[in-house]
Amino acid sequence: MRRRLTIAAAAITTCCSVWPAAPALAAGGLTGKFATTIKGDASLHGVLNGRWVLGFTKAGAYTITFNGATVVRGRFSTAGSTISFGHESGPASCPTPGRYTVKTSGRTLRLKRISDACNGRMGVLAHTLTKIG
Repeated sequence: MRRRLTIAAAAITTCCSVWPAAPALAAGGLTGKFATTIKGDASLHGVLNGRWVLGFTKAGAYTITFNGATVVRGRFSTAGSTISFGHESGPASCPTPGRYTVKTSGRTLRLKRISDACNGRMGVLAHTLTKIG
């Protein structure tokens, strides 16, 4: 498990279109926890396979966990239907910020890359996330 987490962290650190404004953003910010499980993904040699949870707070902080371990802590900001991730720390943090468009539908969250040089973050955020809390 530790080796897999180290490999995932290394993959993440090696690192457009416009959708309608997301109701979660318009209604005071993106908050809560959203999860996805990646299976059978051969990109980055499969190191992203596992359970990912993104947690957003009203204060603009976020965490990313991989198979239950917190691997990233950072800050996010929103403008319309755009979210920016940055100021990251942790074993899988990325040194550069990333920007995505946001689309929500019910409990589903979809992020589409506008600009991001972080392969691991792009790989995880390319998957549909479901609100779990």
